[in-house]
Amino acid sequence: RAAALRTRVDLAATMVPAKEVGGDLYDHILMPDGRMLFAIGDVSDKGMPAALFMAGTCTLIRALSETETDPAVIMARINNLLAANNPNLMFVTLIVGVLDLESGRLEWSNAGHSPLCVLSPGGELRLLEGRSGPACGVQGDLPYRRHETHLQPGEVLLGYTDGVTEAVGPQGDQYGEHRLYAALARLGQADADT
Repeated sequence: RAAALRTRVDLAATMVPAKEVGGDLYDHILMPDGRMLFAIGDVSDKGMPAALFMAGTCTLIRALSETETDPAVIMARINNLLAANNPNLMFVTLIVGVLDLESGRLEWSNAGHSPLCVLSPGGELRLLEGRSGPACGVQGDLPYRRHETHLQPGEVLLGYTDGVTEAVGPQGDQYGEHRLYAALARLGQADADT
């Protein structure tokens, strides 16, 4: 099954924390049925408290993915577990997705996070904008919805945190979603032209 992951999908990730440690997270897990679960998130604070909350969230994702495959159910359980013991009222925006490597079927749940982006080989950008529920950790017993789409061969799926869009340039202005989306569209168009 690990060979299927290597031959059907290319994975790349990078993270540069704003401080020595941070609260952004990403992970991917090859599930027993051959599908790939991935998660992208951002904890509400910075520094050591955010890093600890992030580590707990990652542990929950891995533990829950051993017995559950529905991203909305995983999200609801993460939310309940985080909210049950959260004296500092921290929260995490989070996307949990499950990708079928054979069919391209993508199911995801989005708890208040920036939308996933899909870049086609022709250079078109589409956003997977469905919100499933609020950020995880503040209030328990909330329902989360599952969304679904299909990825076509050659499409690029991009997830990011607000560290990208809130990066400040030399003039003091934020990079912003509009610049990110424009850069992705240019990248996709350049690939389509070659």
